[in-house]
Amino acid sequence: AWTTLLSSGPTDIQEALEANFVFSALPTSLCPYEPRYCVPMPGVNFTEAPNDYCIPKLETSVISALGTSAVAALEGLGSSAITEGATEGLGNLVGDMMNSFDATIIVAFWSFMMGLIFLVLLRFLVG
Repeated sequence: AWTTLLSSGPTDIQEALEANFVFSALPTSLCPYEPRYCVPMPGVNFTEAPNDYCIPKLETSVISALGTSAVAALEGLGSSAITEGATEGLGNLVGDMMNSFDATIIVAFWSFMMGLIFLVLLRFLVG
């Protein structure tokens, strides 16, 4: 939509987009990605979470403008997405272990038997 407006939209909108929607990116020392991914968002800071995740945290000026209930809902969205991903990964881990449990028991049994046979043959053949 932005590309269409910039290329074939009305001239007032094209001029407004070119004049007002110019953002500066963070330097590469702070953000090692392409400049389009490193544009800071006004009123939002990021805090580090476990597993190298970043959680958005609103600044105090935005908190006072929105109100505490809206801020609690917005901040809860970011942290709940991370916890849902963690519990989903744990559930997949347990499910995969249950699916491969019988194969693990069979491999352990035959490994023990082959080791035992090897030791008995070693005892009689080496001398």
